[in-house]
Amino acid sequence: MREDDRRRESRGHPPQRRLRIYTEEIRDAEKQRIGFRVVTLDGKQGELADKYSVHGPRVGSYRVNVESFERVALPSLEMEKGRILIIDEIGKMECFSETFVRRVREIFQAGYPVLATIPLRGGGEFLEEIRRQRDVKTFIVTTVVLQLPAQPCLGE
Repeated sequence: MREDDRRRESRGHPPQRRLRIYTEEIRDAEKQRIGFRVVTLDGKQGELADKYSVHGPRVGSYRVNVESFERVALPSLEMEKGRILIIDEIGKMECFSETFVRRVREIFQAGYPVLATIPLRGGGEFLEEIRRQRDVKTFIVTTVVLQLPAQPCLGE
């Protein structure tokens, strides 16, 4: 059991299990960004997009690998009571997966706690739907905010 879970339990709060999906840049030897990968907290990885692929939807100079993204991301979206879903990010590339969009929509509708990053504007209808939800709180994330500890955001 993790230290923060033991503290929560000692205060009468059940431990929270977090599911997390995030994207990270892929850079070549010259430090040029050539793509993105999706990563889960338990270490599973897959390609999200790259500059050299000839298949998949295009976002700027990148081609999205929907199948690889779904293979890694979708198993992490199995929710159950007491879990918090953390997604960094729900963006235009991720939204090319209709299955991902449908599953995240179901999670929001079921009222599970979600902490997610989304673009400030644009990105399509699903992202607009998220922005319009009454129970969604929006925070502008800056490099200063990213350096804060995560615990206050997860609340008690």
